[in-house]
Amino acid sequence: MLLSLNEIRKRALPFSLEWVDAKNEEAEAKEFLIQFLDIFGVSHRRVATFEHGVKKLDEGDGYIDLPSIFSKV
Repeated sequence: MLLSLNEIRKRALPFSLEWVDAKNEEAEAKEFLIQFLDIFGVSHRRVATFEHGVKKLDEGDGYIDLPSIFSKV
């Protein structure tokens, strides 16, 4: 779904007001990203991978969210 710039702006304002006092990144990260993508009319199911396993520079294991979001849009 292609949204106009005005529609994106209309969606962005309530989003920014809702998240202005967010404090716990770990607890709220996924919901934040899902709602952020919704501003642009992008379904998180189409582009998002949460807790994607990665190898860190120190060879330890880690996790990232949305590792390749822009290659899928």
